[in-house]
Amino acid sequence: MMQLSSRIVGLKRLLDAIEQSHRRLELPKNASTETYRIFNGLRLQMEKLHPAQIELIEFALHKLPAVIKVHDSNMRMVRAASGEIDKEDEGAA
Repeated sequence: MMQLSSRIVGLKRLLDAIEQSHRRLELPKNASTETYRIFNGLRLQMEKLHPAQIELIEFALHKLPAVIKVHDSNMRMVRAASGEIDKEDEGAA
């Protein structure tokens, strides 16, 4: 059983490595102009990115969505407490 478990872990690592090794990106045809602009800027600066820039990009992609979600939730609570949100709006949020 242990041998099967270690093989599964090894296979998962291999699949993760394959997933992360894409060298070619293809944007969807319906991608926004902003998305094209950002990807082009990244393409042009790929070789010159400072580690701090990479860290900021990783933060924006992986951690910022959770921060935004908490912020939005807190703002709804503040607005509800101040009476800015009526009962009808609260149900939609």
